[in-house]
Amino acid sequence: MASADWSERTKLLVTVAVALAANLGVWGFAYKVHGDWKIEEKKLQNVRKAANDLAAQNAKKPEFEAELTAKKREFETKEKKLPNDHHRDDFMEKLAEYAQQTNMDNLLPDPPQYSLPVTVPGIENPQNFTRDLWKLRSSGDFKSICIFLNTLEEKHKHFLNIENVQINTANSGMNFTGKKHDISFAIETYRYVPDKP
Repeated sequence: MASADWSERTKLLVTVAVALAANLGVWGFAYKVHGDWKIEEKKLQNVRKAANDLAAQNAKKPEFEAELTAKKREFETKEKKLPNDHHRDDFMEKLAEYAQQTNMDNLLPDPPQYSLPVTVPGIENPQNFTRDLWKLRSSGDFKSICIFLNTLEEKHKHFLNIENVQINTANSGMNFTGKKHDISFAIETYRYVPDKP
């Protein structure tokens, strides 16, 4: 009978041990599943956040398209202000016209220098731009010189840069109103050169 009790006790111990092992296994598995679920939930939250960010950016698409359209128009407007070869060829005629309108005399150009490299800092893709340079001499009274330079700056429809202005007065003393002075200056313009296909 003692061996029968022992076997009943052994059965009970084995059953408890198996139940305990099974519970520990279930709890261990549940703990692992819970950890995996937390990792997957974090991944899902990251995917949802990325999806929401993309949706927010997509909602801004009309705003970005409007900004791109505005930038394209701005570029086209600025590009139109850069002279092309045709405008370059007519430039001396325009200068002579401005000189005549402002009573400047003897507008004498040195040979122009075309298609010089652009070395202006801040210009992206300088190979897409070229520089033309005119060096000129003329004469006029101080008022005519000022009006001529102002006319060049304000009325000429293309970008230009007036440099190295030197006015040589007739003498070092007092100059009477209307006295002619010699002036020399340089005009620089830029042209856009599109990429060749």
